[in-house]
Amino acid sequence: MFSGCCEKKFEVEPVEVIYSDGKSYVCPDLSLYDMKVPLSYINDTIGISLEANEVMFAVAHFGSLVGCCPTDIRIDDFVQI
Repeated sequence: MFSGCCEKKFEVEPVEVIYSDGKSYVCPDLSLYDMKVPLSYINDTIGISLEANEVMFAVAHFGSLVGCCPTDIRIDDFVQI
């Protein structure tokens, strides 16, 4: 894996990409954003049947901040740099 050769191993680092027309973008976009995801969508996509608290526990286990809405799971996805 290439990341093992870098100074800070296994960390995601943003890179500025500059196109020939002068436009530039920073990739990947590591900014915070909110997602409102219906519990039914999560269960149907994965093919399982979990309660809201079980999904929240699983998502939090992967390092995301989670809050619960009445019928939806609210996920504040963030990447710590």
